[in-house]
Amino acid sequence: MITLQGEIKRRIDRNLDRLLEPLYSFASAKTMSPDWPGDFYGREMLSLVSLLQAETGDKKRQQMALERLEELYKGLDQCLNEKGYFGPIHEDGLVDEQQLAGNSWFLRALIEFYRYSGKKDALDKAHRVMENLLVPASYHYADYPLGERKKGEVSGSLVDETNGWKLSSDIGAAFLAFDGFSAGYEAMKEPAFLDACERVLSRFQDIDFVAKQFQTHATLTCCRGIYRMCQATGDERYLAWVQEIFHLYCTQGMSEDYANINWFGRPETWTEPCCIVDSWILAKELYTSTKDERYLKLYHRILANSIRTFQRDNGGAGCSTCATTATNHTMKEWMYEAYFCCTMRLGEGFKEIQSFAVQKQEGGYEVLNPFDLRYQDEDVSFRLEGDVYHHHKVKVIVSKMNIPFMISLALPTYAVAQGKEGNVTLKIDHPGTYEVPVKVMRYEEDGFHYYGDMILAKKDGSSSYGKLVDSSTLSKDELQKVVQKLK
Repeated sequence: MITLQGEIKRRIDRNLDRLLEPLYSFASAKTMSPDWPGDFYGREMLSLVSLLQAETGDKKRQQMALERLEELYKGLDQCLNEKGYFGPIHEDGLVDEQQLAGNSWFLRALIEFYRYSGKKDALDKAHRVMENLLVPASYHYADYPLGERKKGEVSGSLVDETNGWKLSSDIGAAFLAFDGFSAGYEAMKEPAFLDACERVLSRFQDIDFVAKQFQTHATLTCCRGIYRMCQATGDERYLAWVQEIFHLYCTQGMSEDYANINWFGRPETWTEPCCIVDSWILAKELYTSTKDERYLKLYHRILANSIRTFQRDNGGAGCSTCATTATNHTMKEWMYEAYFCCTMRLGEGFKEIQSFAVQKQEGGYEVLNPFDLRYQDEDVSFRLEGDVYHHHKVKVIVSKMNIPFMISLALPTYAVAQGKEGNVTLKIDHPGTYEVPVKVMRYEEDGFHYYGDMILAKKDGSSSYGKLVDSSTLSKDELQKVVQKLK
């Protein structure tokens, strides 16, 4: 069992606190985002079941999350149509891509809730969404239109109706739904669901989503679904495709601070933490499958420079300008909080941290996140103080062990421990405290100053830096004093 502590635990707690506010109650959620049926409701349910897992080891907070989740689950009969999904039933064959995208989050929430709780009823509800909405819609993907569309705002809107499709300003939103298609197949393995997945991907593989300026969030959410198909089928061709898509995103859709550009080819727009979480999960998944250290480095950099900066002090998440060459690397707030989507997407990201932080391997354990945490299984129990940006050391306190073992610790880029750069490995041969000083280096890369994996400034900017401060522990007044001191 992994129990997260320190700064990351405070971030998880604040995100959950936000989702326990009245804005996210059943009475509020059932009326939210009417043009995106199921989107707000489904994202919130998925976030809550994710936070249940991120809060492992804290039974009180898990109970708080579960109560809000069950409130939403019990209210579903008041929200769903007679076929078991959100929004209208289009008997004339019309397909609404925002309805597909919204119900995809709902489907995923049902499946994850089933896996967490064992409630067969949740899986039955998921089956109805697949059978009654997504599978019939899959026959229409061959006709998905790719013409010019009206530009959208932070929250996408319906802008056109053509070729049997109601289209969104979030270009490619229909393919965001592949996250749900793939989850439905993975969970239920029905041939009809696999056929539906193949129909959707048959259309997606023919699209130049960069040239068509697809929304990066829709593209990467589809990409996560493709990765899921690799896991569900064992077909390595899916993995190669995911790597290709992710490479295009990293080179043409990612900003200099490891956030995203909301649409390919439109750097004048804004970032979206929904997509940032997608990229973070994909970097983790690709490292897991390939063991390519470049993906792990990217995972750490997305967290250090993007996830942490886009979480707001109320626990939610907001948007900023895109730091790119085209915008002269301008970084400033665009929207304080995207409460209707991004705040809820953080939950799944935090679950991924919890599940990824420590991996058991032959002869010991690999710690892939430099966080404060506790770990316990049938063989060992240890506590890690590993946030080297603030501690400047790694400390492992072992309270239980059956046989000697090794702990491999993934450190930030250009961190020096045990007299060398790179990851550090500790041999644990007795219970007690093991401590290794870590020096995080400042260096230049691609025109930027870095401190470990954390960007400090552009190369031609100021190179005078004060002590790094964990602002998550400070009140507003305390933070203001620190800012004034650093000035």
